[in-house]
This record gives sequence, C-alpha cells and structure tokens, in this order.
Amino acid sequence: MSFQPIEQGTWRNFLDSFAREHLGWLVTIKSFSTRELPAEELGKRVPENILVRQYPLEDIRESERADGMDVMLTVGTGRDENSILIEDVYWIYLHKTDSAESGLRIHSRDHTTILVEFRTPASPQSVDGLAKTEL
Repeated sequence: MSFQPIEQGTWRNFLDSFAREHLGWLVTIKSFSTRELPAEELGKRVPENILVRQYPLEDIRESERADGMDVMLTVGTGRDENSILIEDVYWIYLHKTDSAESGLRIHSRDHTTILVEFRTPASPQSVDGLAKTEL
C-alpha cells in the first residue's frame, strides 16, 4: 500500500482524468480528523466517519478560490446523488495497493482527511470495456 502525492499544479487535470477513468466505480467515502494526531501516526488507522458507502463515483471537481482550493466529490445519481465539499485542500494523494489504484486521500487545512476508497482496487486499464453495471 502506498500514497503517491499529486502535485498541486496538476490537480485539475489529474482529478478530471481520474473521475473519467473511474466513472461509475463503487466508492466508500470516509472522513477523519488529524487535529490531535501526531505526524508519525498519520499512516495508522484512526476513528473515521463513513459519509457514503458503495455509491457510484460520478464526478470530482477542483475549484480555485482567492485563498485556496476546494474539491467537490459527487457520487450517485438522481435522488441518490450526494455531493461532498472539501474546503481548503492542501494535499491530494493517489492511494495504490500493489499496481492497482485503491482511491484517493485528500487533506484539508482544517485537519480533516477524506478517504475515497474503491470497493475493488484495480487498474483502470484492467476494466476497459466493461459496462458501468459490471464494475
């Protein structure tokens, strides 16, 4: 398991590409606070709050504002659509297990970390050609 940092200048292109490649993949989104967590503990498990469980990923958008960057995660469709705003993001990581992509880890300046975890880690190329309902 590894976390690959994504450089801030590439966030918009990375998130756009990531959202297109993983459109419809089932995700669970969790949040946890790192406010009281010492730096050496950041890689370990901490109490987390599940925001959504097993919803299809629809979109990820990054937007600039005068004092920082925000990221909007959208999952589900129609009445089941949920959007989660992550304000003042300062770091984004691609989460990988072996060579497969497992999701994202997004840190905000208010000491909140959001985990976007795929139900099944995979390389986008390994599912190329599958219908959304097969994912």
